[in-house]
Amino acid sequence: MNNEINEAVDQPENADAFEAQLAEPVNLPFEQILPGPVTDYEIMTAGGTYDNEYILQTRNLDPAGFRHVQDKGRGSATLKSWLMLRNKQTGQGVAILLAYSGNWIIEVQSLEDETVLRMDTSPPGLKPFAEFSGMPVPGALVSQFTGHWDNGAQPIVRFIRSKLRRDLGPDWPPVQYNNWYDDYHKISETKLIHAARAAAAIGCELFTLDAGWYGKREDAKWSGQLGNWEVNKDRLPNGLEPVVTEVHRLGMKFGLWVEIECASPTSDVVMEHPDWILKDGDRPVCERFALDFGKPEVLAWAKSVIDRLVTTYALDYIKMDFNTDLLVNAEGLTPETDPIYRHNRGLAELWKHMRTAHPKLIVENCASGSLRQDAMTAALTDTHWISDNVSNPASLVISFGATYLFPPEICSHWTSTPGKPGEALDTESSFTANMVGHLGLSGRIYEWSDETRKVAAERIAFYKTIRGRIGSSDVFHLTSQSNIAAPDSMQAVLYAEPQTGKGILFAFHGGDLSLEHTIVLRGLKRDQSYRLRMPEGYGPDRTASGNELVAKGLALRFPHYGSSVVILIDPE
Repeated sequence: MNNEINEAVDQPENADAFEAQLAEPVNLPFEQILPGPVTDYEIMTAGGTYDNEYILQTRNLDPAGFRHVQDKGRGSATLKSWLMLRNKQTGQGVAILLAYSGNWIIEVQSLEDETVLRMDTSPPGLKPFAEFSGMPVPGALVSQFTGHWDNGAQPIVRFIRSKLRRDLGPDWPPVQYNNWYDDYHKISETKLIHAARAAAAIGCELFTLDAGWYGKREDAKWSGQLGNWEVNKDRLPNGLEPVVTEVHRLGMKFGLWVEIECASPTSDVVMEHPDWILKDGDRPVCERFALDFGKPEVLAWAKSVIDRLVTTYALDYIKMDFNTDLLVNAEGLTPETDPIYRHNRGLAELWKHMRTAHPKLIVENCASGSLRQDAMTAALTDTHWISDNVSNPASLVISFGATYLFPPEICSHWTSTPGKPGEALDTESSFTANMVGHLGLSGRIYEWSDETRKVAAERIAFYKTIRGRIGSSDVFHLTSQSNIAAPDSMQAVLYAEPQTGKGILFAFHGGDLSLEHTIVLRGLKRDQSYRLRMPEGYGPDRTASGNELVAKGLALRFPHYGSSVVILIDPE
């Protein structure tokens, strides 16, 4: 993996010119001709494979160019539906993010003495079925840029934030606790209430009950009961009501997990309606059985289930998961015959219904982690789960990659095993790693030590003071992405508000051999003076010119292996 940035094209001539730039929504197929042969170019992509999402790769193109076909039925299942292409000599490039959750093709190829970038759906030429602020679905967002990769990504992020996201108020995003990494689907009323009280005590604002609350047997696996969306009375004999009541009494919002698009082969809905299964011809597209949202009666059933759950349990939040690939031979299909296209059209209709019928309901998008996240899902849901890999090193690395593609305030991840021995983050840093996005917690929170809970409470309280700034800032990735398998390098990002000039520097020691580093702070104005508020252990507060911080950098000495620092930067 090569994440090094070409310093010759690292900075545009006028960084301020990029502050107001928004990506352009385009129809598919999209094609752009670029000057020079393909070997003049390098690309950045982001991985999509399970447990390793958002791992960035930059590579020089050889004469064969680049081509990727997404064929898993979930738009981000093998590679994120996103690419940046940059000329190595001039620094001029183009970035593109798909607005469609199905299959797609992207390629960069030689065209005589020029280079052509193409993106299309698979099968090709699928027609838009929705539009959001001028962005067609299927469609794409495109930005032209010069210099650092951030300059290509930021206009796309700004479009999502300003044109697609809902305004959910000044307390967005809520700090959540999710019970999944406590003991997975082995739940009980006593355990859930115990966890809820522990979460509320340290400042959590949302309690989400994950998979396993439904079905008919206490020993049933969570995936074997999909489609039976009634409370499992063997596990919760008093129903969900006591848990919901206690969560709300504690002052938290209540959320619930569903996988409404899938159903177990033995579920009542499949047994009663075998014709509701999503098929490619006569063949089901997956063994777990996805339901065909292209059929009006199936979509009506899904809407009614969601409506009932939201109303019955006073849901504030719903986590919508999707844990299966849809394997379809797309060659030769059309919008009328492609089951994945029909299903995504129905899914978009379901999400729009939820917005209309339950406008205060917060919707999280999940798909075995983030195997279905693009501009379409960003337009129709409120936050997304970035990875099922919740190790502390993964939180550090995956959050770094996710904030290239999407606004940090919609990149949700949890701290589950804070300060786990042998990892490259101490207890405080294991919380701070998820503060760069939508902070959450999971695991056996009621078993954490008093000291760990004290650290968690402090981090949560601090996060609440900066989340508004995070949600209005451009993100500048100041270092390379660390190694997810063996973190061995310092990693840093700067959040800078274009309107106020305020900034937040997150820096993590990350297992580097040295405790001393100098970080060049891209994103600040050279002619501005800044006040840096230094946390304990990092020296006194100081004042520095933007020119000094951009040209020479900020010298830091981490106090110990695995430590991290968050520095607030305010213009004077």
